[in-house]
Amino acid sequence: LRCALVFLLALVVPSPVAGLFEDQAGVDDWLRVGVGSVSRASSDGPRRVVVEGSAPGLGGVVAALNARTGALEWRFVPPRAGGRPEAVDATAPAGGRLLVLSGGGRFLRLLSSEGTLVWEAPIQPYVVGVDEGFVRGVAPQLLSLAKGVAVVLAHNSVTFVRVANGDILWQWYPDPEDDKLLTDLEREKRGLKLAHVYVAGPSVFVAACVAPLHFSDGSSGTPSDACTSAALVQLDDANEVARISADRKDFPVDSTTLRAIGGGTSPAMFAATVDGLGVRIAGEKHPVAVPTGSTVRATGVAAGLAVVEMCGAGGCTLATVDLAKGQLKTLLQADAVWWQEEEVDGAPSLVAAGARGPSGGDRELTVLCVVSSGEEFLRQALVMPAGGHSGFSLVYPRVFRRRDGFYGWKALVRTDGDALMMFSAGAVSWEREESLASAKQAVFVDQTPPRTLTSGNDEVPPLDERLRLQLRDLQSAAADVVESLASIARSDGLKSLASVHAEASRNHKFGFDRIAVLLTDVGTVVALQATSGKVAWRRDLHDVLRGASRVALFVTRGRAFHHAASEVAVLASYPDGLVRFMSLDGSTGADVGAPGGAMLRPRSPEGAPLVRAAPVPGGGPNQAPTMLFAWADGSVELYPAIADVPQLYYHSLDETTGVLESFRVVANGTASESVARMVFPPSAEQVVAVSYPRADDMVQSNAHILGDDSILLKYLNPHVVAVITRATAADGGMYVNVVDAVSCRVLFRVHQRNATAPVKTLLVENWLIYAFWNERAKRTELGSVALFEGMLGTYDLNPFSDVGREEVFSSFTAPPPIGLQKTFAFPRGVRAMGATTTAKGITSKHVLLSMETGQIMSLPLRALDPRRPEGEPSKSEKAEGLAKYTPFIHINPVGVVSYNQTVAGVRLLQSSPARLESTSLVLAAGLDTFFTRVTPSKAFDMLAADFNYLLLLLTVLGLVVTLAIIAAMNRMRKLKGSWR
Repeated sequence: LRCALVFLLALVVPSPVAGLFEDQAGVDDWLRVGVGSVSRASSDGPRRVVVEGSAPGLGGVVAALNARTGALEWRFVPPRAGGRPEAVDATAPAGGRLLVLSGGGRFLRLLSSEGTLVWEAPIQPYVVGVDEGFVRGVAPQLLSLAKGVAVVLAHNSVTFVRVANGDILWQWYPDPEDDKLLTDLEREKRGLKLAHVYVAGPSVFVAACVAPLHFSDGSSGTPSDACTSAALVQLDDANEVARISADRKDFPVDSTTLRAIGGGTSPAMFAATVDGLGVRIAGEKHPVAVPTGSTVRATGVAAGLAVVEMCGAGGCTLATVDLAKGQLKTLLQADAVWWQEEEVDGAPSLVAAGARGPSGGDRELTVLCVVSSGEEFLRQALVMPAGGHSGFSLVYPRVFRRRDGFYGWKALVRTDGDALMMFSAGAVSWEREESLASAKQAVFVDQTPPRTLTSGNDEVPPLDERLRLQLRDLQSAAADVVESLASIARSDGLKSLASVHAEASRNHKFGFDRIAVLLTDVGTVVALQATSGKVAWRRDLHDVLRGASRVALFVTRGRAFHHAASEVAVLASYPDGLVRFMSLDGSTGADVGAPGGAMLRPRSPEGAPLVRAAPVPGGGPNQAPTMLFAWADGSVELYPAIADVPQLYYHSLDETTGVLESFRVVANGTASESVARMVFPPSAEQVVAVSYPRADDMVQSNAHILGDDSILLKYLNPHVVAVITRATAADGGMYVNVVDAVSCRVLFRVHQRNATAPVKTLLVENWLIYAFWNERAKRTELGSVALFEGMLGTYDLNPFSDVGREEVFSSFTAPPPIGLQKTFAFPRGVRAMGATTTAKGITSKHVLLSMETGQIMSLPLRALDPRRPEGEPSKSEKAEGLAKYTPFIHINPVGVVSYNQTVAGVRLLQSSPARLESTSLVLAAGLDTFFTRVTPSKAFDMLAADFNYLLLLLTVLGLVVTLAIIAAMNRMRKLKGSWR
């Protein structure tokens, strides 16, 4: 009876691991919306900043940020034109709305103040018989006129568009029939190359250079950025050419820097000389020389001033050009300068900024403002704290009048590591981590709990520290019990029970509080908390990794163990063979070991490029692995060194030459010798995609049981590599190859007709999943390949049978697997692929697909099973769960793990196991970063979301009361019986 009471009382007290709601994947997911790498910025009122960004594989992005908080107010991503990313060329305000020019000047769009599309107008550039190479280098330009007309300069034509509805009002291009000057130039096989559009009063001036024509048939001339002379075209408000004036004098300048300025009866032109050592003014015989050691990097017009930016070894200089006197006036000198035209107190002004100081250290930021008369009325300098960031790539200053009547300024700063910050009043008011848009690799590590030891180097801690840890565990358990009882005592305690278990200590016990560490293209390492999406730490390694030909991220210790915290490592290899190996604390980002990491070199004095870097198999899950580094000269180094070197193989694959070569490590881990080699001949096929299996993927069983109890043996070779090659023959298509990287044998090969890029591949267990574009059917298709060693019949596995399998697997002697393949049509384009992974591999595998629409889908692997029968499934196939083969994969809304969220520009999908076998942690990274938890086989180790806690509690209390009454009645009966 006492044992029963103790058991029932234990049920009353909620256990710290009692369970989670199975729909926490919808509660605990998060989305970080990004704007990409910002290239330009402009103001949209005092409280909003419009930024133009970009993301790899996605194209351009236009977004509005709150100037005070940095919060995203709206974002617009131009649609992909013809399947290609569409870059943003320019933006211009239009009466509280925004004009966006994109696609190389081919599309003009109007966005509302909320970022919604109002209209879209295609701009048809017109080049009369001239190849586009003639006008290369001239960036498309966009102006918004006060009379509700937008002017677009693109591809040697000027287009006037009505802002109200997007109608094309007029388009002008240099046609020889319009002017005698153009006719004469055509006779001389020269033409006008439109370079800059400028508005002055009612007229639009276009600066153009005269250059040799480059016809489409190649009959005359070559494309050149140099002008032989200059011309100025004036277009009036009557949609007519008012005049074309050309300077027939020698005017050798860079056409990309040619600018028009002024207006009325005295318009002018200026540009940088071809060598960049001077500024030439139209009509002047000699150019204005720039300071010795500097060259002109950019020219422009701001507040009616001719602006020139010059840079050299000593830094950059911003100056204005006095066109009448032919003199330069220096405004600002710094390591780097930025400038633009802004309205200050309603008057157009030149606002500029310059930064001084070492990259990674505190930097002095100077902001100045100059009015159209050339008078400077603001110059302030403040020291901006580095905060661990590298140098500045962009500074956008804003000058405003404060409430006290004085002028103040703010500066939007983008660092070399793509962090976006607002600098105000000597401090950073907000910061956005935009380097995630270029994330190329992601790993998960455990967050080091407070109980982890930080002293000592022994694998097992001493007795006093173990006792201290056990005492902390008891205190934590007691706190959990008190916290759970207190939550039940509250009026909303039962409803908040799930939130109690969602706190930090519970997240750690279930393995939900992992840290996602991401490596980006710009050289930053960013760690995000899986529970909240907040930045746990970041390391800007832009300066450290400068010049590296390859940068990779490794997990050296995924879980904290006693005194050792979780660790990741950044590997950077350089063209001369030098390798930098940096170990970082997974929880803090601090250096582990020597700052800057270890430096490794090949044995050859001449140097040799690194061909392979991989962890050595073996060791415990809590131990930092030994890394193998192999160079092209055959030298090998194991870091850190080990005494007993096992038999090791590695391979190298040159995607350019198609050579796959396998090597064996010899000489006690210091050299290597070639053991096998194969070639994908470049004349016949070209490597377009390579995929490797995950080393940490858990496989619960190496066999698959069929419906009739027979067994299919999975082919689980850890050395397989999927190599997708594109056929160079006229019929095209691509070849899907599964290769053993040790023996260099092709294990499976199939020709996929009409297949073209983009290609995405995924190796999981004994499966290869790949996505491609079918050029003939004009759709995305998914291919699946399943590899098996063989099959055992229903009664073949018994104590007396000999399966015939070798106890030791060898890539050189093992027979090739049996490969099955099928292709499925998928209704959406695929941007990235991944697979779920769990702690023990018991849960069903799902394929994760990031679609072009911004959705992320979890597709059961069995839906792509190539064993699905063509006809009606047999009884055994139905028992196994095989469905009839259909060539179409439909999108199941329940399988969309991103729900109603749109995750734009996903580049990678990475999963990680939680401590609960049913749950897999999924991270999608790109322009947006999304995290969620998925349960492919449902939450079989969790309590249901609608579990009735109140009924359970009342039932347990009723049982306790009933048992107490029964116990009292039993004692009374025994007492009465003893008196008889």
